[in-house]
Amino acid sequence: MTNSNSNTMHIRINPDIKERAMPILKELSISIGEYFNMALSQLVQQHRVPFELGDSVYYSFMPDFEKDVAEAHSDVINGAETIKNSNELREALHFYAK
Repeated sequence: MTNSNSNTMHIRINPDIKERAMPILKELSISIGEYFNMALSQLVQQHRVPFELGDSVYYSFMPDFEKDVAEAHSDVINGAETIKNSNELREALHFYAK
């Protein structure tokens, strides 16, 4: 799907995941760009990650991630701003990438 109102984004993808995903996407006649657009559209509509993160091997290195997200959400709801700008958010998320 080509859209004149689209932007180009460069992302890093685990090569093993990409290798395993491409045949599935091909079978579904969906490009990787279309898949990311669909996933991002669902994220915007649902205001949450549109799939279960639970026991995913991709998130197993972040055992406290869901708890921390829930605590951050509670802080925001209760007016306790813990992250004030995108740089602080980037730093907080970088912690989980280690």
